[in-house]
Amino acid sequence: MNVEVLNFSRLCNRIFRTYGGLSYSFATKPIKSLIMWNTIRELSPLLEEYTSGEVYDFSLPEKMLSATAELKAYCVSPQKLDSACMRVESDSSLYKKLRDISLIYSAYTNQLNEHFSDNTDDISKVLDILKDKNFFEGTSVYLDSFAGFT
Repeated sequence: MNVEVLNFSRLCNRIFRTYGGLSYSFATKPIKSLIMWNTIRELSPLLEEYTSGEVYDFSLPEKMLSATAELKAYCVSPQKLDSACMRVESDSSLYKKLRDISLIYSAYTNQLNEHFSDNTDDISKVLDILKDKNFFEGTSVYLDSFAGFT
């Protein structure tokens, strides 16, 4: 009998070690903040909801990092945000906010992925791997005492 106790981060690590995909070039929080700040600054002429005054608010990059992490956790892509925009009136504040977040999210992800890996993408990467693998075959899996579940 063999027992292995893992949290979700360690489970991702275990699957990557088994099938490949393990990365050690994760962006640190300061790097993510700088990339997000640069992304917002570059996109500022295109943004409608986040006006030029808000673009230079130092809390905006942190808010956008939090929003993108949450969107990734719930598997909401920039394309899904764009799709949601099409179902909302184009002159509404909600439309402008969704569009701005989608633009920022997409550009930020592209800039980040040029040089780094993002640990918030691990769950999605694991899901892609597990579509073709039988990692849990012959295994009993028990979930206990989790604070967040994606």
